[in-house]
Formats: sequence, C-alpha cells, structure tokens
Amino acid sequence: MSNIEQLQNSIELLKRALTFYAEKDNYIAKHNQNNTLFSYIEMDNGVQARFALEKLEQTENLYKEAEEDYTKTITDNDVLDAIEDFKRQADNFLSK
Repeated sequence: MSNIEQLQNSIELLKRALTFYAEKDNYIAKHNQNNTLFSYIEMDNGVQARFALEKLEQTENLYKEAEEDYTKTITDNDVLDAIEDFKRQADNFLSK
C-alpha cells in the first residue's frame, strides 16, 4: 500500500468516526437493551474514536520510522550529489 493510500485510508476512517459522533440521532436513547434505552453513542462508548486515533497513530509512527531509517542510510556524499544535481538542473533551466 502506498503512502498516499495509507493517508487516504486514515482520513476516511477519521471522517467516518466524526460522522458517527456528529449525527444527532446517535445521541437519542431509543435502543432497548435489557429494558433500558440507550443511544448509539452510549453503546459505542468511544470505541470508534479510539480505533480511528490508534490507526492514525500507527500511520504516523510508520512515517517517523521510515524517515529515521532514511536519514540513517543517507550519506554526506548523497546530500552533496543531490545539491550538485539540483544546481545542474537549475543552470539548465535558467539557460533556456
């Protein structure tokens, strides 16, 4: 799965959780459980929000780990080569 897909999935998950908590009908106590009326919000007890936040945290941690791995493997020569390549591209662009 690509980084973009992971971010899109995280956004969709957060969107669904927010939609659930934003729905006014979910706060109405109309669902019978053992002769007691409960709302969907009471029955959920924050499960959807915690799940969405955990998934978002996992995605953030993956990005942090990937960034740390990348910065550990990159060398000074890699940075210098990238700078020189950028300069060449800029010179070529400006000379047109």
